[in-house]
Amino acid sequence: MAFDEARGRVVLFGGATLASGTAQPLGDTWEWDGRAWRRIDIVGPGARDHVAMTYSPEHNGIVLHGGGTPSAGMLADTWIYDGR
Repeated sequence: MAFDEARGRVVLFGGATLASGTAQPLGDTWEWDGRAWRRIDIVGPGARDHVAMTYSPEHNGIVLHGGGTPSAGMLADTWIYDGR
């Protein structure tokens, strides 16, 4: 989760849910505008948990790096989300 300074939104990506007692990574993106959470339907990185996210003024958006899944292990890719 990270705060997008340019758009004034909190952005949440990924995480995990428990299904039958086993953690299953999520690949959805959500935004908080100060009043409500809204799911954002975009093509992003694959489902994962334990990501690192921060706002980047140079990219005018959120930079996500890494994370992982039980089947793929830890990942080293990078994704930039600017709200579009």
